[in-house]
Amino acid sequence: MIFCADQLMCQMHDFGGSLNIPLELIPLLYCIAYTGSVYLTLMITVDRLIAVSMPIRAKSILTSNRTLFSILALGIFSVALNFTRWIESIEWKYPNEGRYWNFHRRPSLYASSEYNTIYHLYVWNVFMYLIPFVLVIVLNIKIWCEVNLIYLLINL
Repeated sequence: MIFCADQLMCQMHDFGGSLNIPLELIPLLYCIAYTGSVYLTLMITVDRLIAVSMPIRAKSILTSNRTLFSILALGIFSVALNFTRWIESIEWKYPNEGRYWNFHRRPSLYASSEYNTIYHLYVWNVFMYLIPFVLVIVLNIKIWCEVNLIYLLINL
């Protein structure tokens, strides 16, 4: 299933309006936050692996400057991966009457079958599901092996 931020638009427009966030940015901000949280989980897993496998060197490897640089790089990556979502974002129309929002997609980019195939099917699924999921599983298995090795060495 391809997740799209549009599913939450009706619930989020009140939240964005109360914070004075332009409504055109809500889908982009949601996708950036989603990407950031997925890859921040991966970064925490890498941090745990370094702390478990190299406990003596971990403090020199995991400095605050490197952590700050990693978080900034993650932010830039999140914006770059989701930039086309901003281009395809919903155009909000404010009705004269009523409380509800009318919205539609920009047809030029979203109607392109090549764009939908490449970005929504391949890029989004690979970068948001396949790569992080596989890496988190592999790194957690590595952490588990390291912990078991340490446990065996202690109990010899």
